[in-house]
Amino acid sequence: MESGVGIVVDSRITDNVTTGSGGIFVESGQFTLRRVTLAGNTSSENDGGGLRSNPEASVVIEDSLVKNNTAAAANADGGGIYSAGRLVVRHTKIIGNRAGDQGGGINNESTSVATLFATKVVRNIAVVEGGGIFNEGGTVELNPATGTVVVKNRPDNCAGDVPGCAG
Repeated sequence: MESGVGIVVDSRITDNVTTGSGGIFVESGQFTLRRVTLAGNTSSENDGGGLRSNPEASVVIEDSLVKNNTAAAANADGGGIYSAGRLVVRHTKIIGNRAGDQGGGINNESTSVATLFATKVVRNIAVVEGGGIFNEGGTVELNPATGTVVVKNRPDNCAGDVPGCAG
């Protein structure tokens, strides 16, 4: 999506392979995924196996599944989600994603604010660090009181400044 407002509801975005962002690339504007399965997508040369967003983008993911996406290159971040803009994730499972470098589940850039509510970040893998979440200097709010958990990720659950995350 280049700009404006976009919404995808009750859909599956699966098994795409590109040299750019695997499943979805949000350049700017507002974009919402609701009850969407984003699974099995691969970026062979870039960040964001499942979804990638630029600093000018605002993304909301609700009641969805982000699973088994891959940012495959040795220097690629964000197997499931690579966020450089605003990211809100609610009632979503981020499971089994892989990054060639950092942020197997989520890679949060210095320009990004990521807020997670009632979200499970589980069994994601990063080659270097931040198996669950890698925060590259932005802001990550986990909201554990809502049921958000970051567990069973490799080589660690979180890296960078992720308050409330047990490394």
